[in-house]
Amino acid sequence: MKNPFVIFQIPPLFDIDLEELTRLYRLLVTIHHPDRGGDAITMEDINAAYNILKDPLKRARSLVEFHGIEIIDEETLSDPVILEEIFELRISGDKDLIHKKQQEAVMKFKDAIVLGNTATMQQAYWRFLYLHRF
Repeated sequence: MKNPFVIFQIPPLFDIDLEELTRLYRLLVTIHHPDRGGDAITMEDINAAYNILKDPLKRARSLVEFHGIEIIDEETLSDPVILEEIFELRISGDKDLIHKKQQEAVMKFKDAIVLGNTATMQQAYWRFLYLHRF
């Protein structure tokens, strides 16, 4: 599949305007839908790209891959600091603290994307992923 940011012709950033994304999606559907003379494969790419970009976790993964980092689904997290943090949050069950840590993870991930440091980006992605799976 093509890069979803390229398909929608938007910059590869984590923060995107979801209303604008939906507007662009509808425009692309109008142009490329097979019932209107468009191509089915192009329409599949548009649908897949839209589903990726509207979901924060999928969008984060796409950004990481955009920067040349391969994410292997079977790979497990081995960072002891992140694992300990997750373990302590699960034990605490404090929803406010979990929400706060999730927001922190988003900010660290966005900072890592801006910096373009692939090691930091990958670590921030894994923390973001695990904290948002709560």
